[in-house]
Amino acid sequence: MVYQIVFEQGPLNPGSIFEQYADRMDDPRTQRTVRKYLRKLTEYDLLTAEGISQTREYSVVPGAPEPE
Repeated sequence: MVYQIVFEQGPLNPGSIFEQYADRMDDPRTQRTVRKYLRKLTEYDLLTAEGISQTREYSVVPGAPEPE
């Protein structure tokens, strides 16, 4: 769901991503877990992170596959 949100809406900061994630999920994970998902998606070269700390924004890497 996190990847789908960034794919549809990006670029977004982690706070915006978590708000949308929490709205879409019946039983959302914590904000810390969502940040962990974002780090992993970046490691897998599906997302890019621009900026530092509170100004960081995530966007989809050009050519990345559509979410299922």
